[in-house]
Amino acid sequence: MNRQMASSAYFFLLFMYKIGVIGSGVIAKKVTKILNNCGDFKITAIFSRNKKSANKLAKNFDAKVFSNINEFIKNKELYDLVYIATPHASHFEYIKICLENKIPSLVEKPIVINVKEINEVILMKEKYDTYVSEAMWTLHSDIFNSLKELVFNNNLGKLQEAEFDFSVHKSKIFKNDRIFDIKRGGGALLDIGIYLITIAYFLFKSPLSISIKTKFYRNVDLVDQITFNYSDFIINMKCSINKIKDVLKFKYSNGEIIVKNGHAPKKIILKDKVNHNIKIIKGKTTYQKEFYDAFIDLKNNKKESSFISLNDNLEVIKLMDKCRKLIGLKMIDD
Repeated sequence: MNRQMASSAYFFLLFMYKIGVIGSGVIAKKVTKILNNCGDFKITAIFSRNKKSANKLAKNFDAKVFSNINEFIKNKELYDLVYIATPHASHFEYIKICLENKIPSLVEKPIVINVKEINEVILMKEKYDTYVSEAMWTLHSDIFNSLKELVFNNNLGKLQEAEFDFSVHKSKIFKNDRIFDIKRGGGALLDIGIYLITIAYFLFKSPLSISIKTKFYRNVDLVDQITFNYSDFIINMKCSINKIKDVLKFKYSNGEIIVKNGHAPKKIILKDKVNHNIKIIKGKTTYQKEFYDAFIDLKNNKKESSFISLNDNLEVIKLMDKCRKLIGLKMIDD
């Protein structure tokens, strides 16, 4: 999406919006490159404890580098929004610093790692009256909004079961062992399962009960098989970091809905088994959209996302905490 092609929804982007970044790892590199290339955002400042990595990243944007968080904060005139892209277990630390200094922030998923932390974020957001939101790009996708409508209005009969599977192989996306480090919020549930649980919650709210089976490796959950039990259907979810798969399936009495690239939808397939019809809906999910939406929220003087509120985050993290409790998985801050 460039300036000429920008939707009227983003008409207020009359100049480049400046973004400061906390973190210089894999996801920070990926997202900042995409944002910089779209033409409406400029990466202006980067803080990282890894000075070498930060300097390398900053060269792509001519951004100023900080290895001291206090100096980064003192220079807050450099940016309009801070993107927090550090390991999960450090999110709360940087959210707190941003809120205390009245700096709007967009935080990689999961926004924090447990209920205690999200409750504190909610209180701090009210105290400091400053914007903070989770960067859950799935929810900003137009095709996900189409899915929300189709799940309940599809002429396929009664929903009987849903199957969500999001699995990635470590070698495909991670260049270090952060994913296997419990101190930094590693494991499949926090890294991968957060998407599936968020999708389930936004479609159907919280289940009546949960069951889970887990395969552990190096003290973290390598594979999680989670069942959400509702009154008249179930959702079977699988998240893992030892293979590659990304699909959502909704099975009805007269057909099914299949979503390719479930955590970042690109295609919805409706199969009507009675009338032997197949309907395909195409779309895309982009990192740019969640940043455009964040700036719209800021323009409208909102203090949290219009797409996922902090109370939504609280309910999702309650479900995450329950899963972790069922398998005896404790994070460093629990």
